[in-house]
Amino acid sequence: TSCGKSSADLTNFSEFIKHNTTEKQSSLSETVSLYVDYSTCVAEAKNSRYFKATHPSIVDCSPVFYSIKGSVIKKETDNRQTVYNLLSDIHEVNHADIKSAVGQIVNANNQAVIITDGEYYMQGSVRDNLNNPYLAEEFRTWINKGYDIYFYCEPYLESKKFNKYRYYILFTDDDIYDNINDRFSRSCSAEDYGVTVFHLSDGQLRVNMDENYPVINA
Repeated sequence: TSCGKSSADLTNFSEFIKHNTTEKQSSLSETVSLYVDYSTCVAEAKNSRYFKATHPSIVDCSPVFYSIKGSVIKKETDNRQTVYNLLSDIHEVNHADIKSAVGQIVNANNQAVIITDGEYYMQGSVRDNLNNPYLAEEFRTWINKGYDIYFYCEPYLESKKFNKYRYYILFTDDDIYDNINDRFSRSCSAEDYGVTVFHLSDGQLRVNMDENYPVINA
C-alpha cells in the first residue's frame, strides 16, 4: 500500500484465508475438571493472596473436583459450594501422583486445571525426579490434539525456608469462547502478584476476518 491510500486488491483475500487456514471448532465438552495436589504446596496456599484470588474463576466454572492424596486420585464433588469449601480447607498428604493425574486430564475430553508444585516424588530408587521431564509425553498428547496449556507460576516460601513455585496448569483450547484461561486471567492480574505465565500450543496461527482484514492471534 502507498502512504496516501490503499492500493491493495482484496477481492480474493477471503478465499486466500480459507485456502491457507483451517476453521477449527473445539471438540472439548463443557465440563471442567479441577485436580488439587494435597501436598505441602497447596496445604500452605491458604496464606496466599493469589491462590485466594483465583477461587472465583475456578468455582464459577462449576468444576468437578478431584483430590490427589499420595497415590489416591479421588473424585470429590461437582457442587460449587463444596468445591469452594474444599479449596479453603486442604490438609497435607504428600507424595502426590501428579503423572497419573495429568494422564487422566489429557486422555479426557474436557478442560482442566491442576494446582501443584510439580514435584513427583516416588517411593523407591527414583525418588524426586529432578531434571526428569516426566510429563513431556502427556503434554505432547494434549498439544498434538491442537489444544493449549497455560502455566501460571506463583513464587512462594514453603515451610518458611524453601523458595519454590506453585503451579496452576490450565488445559484448554483457545478456540473455546470464554475458556478457562480467559476466566482465570480476568479473575486477577498475574503481574500484580508476581506470577509468571507461559503458554504451550501447536504454534498454528489462528486467523479471523474483521471487515476483510486479518486479525491474527498466535
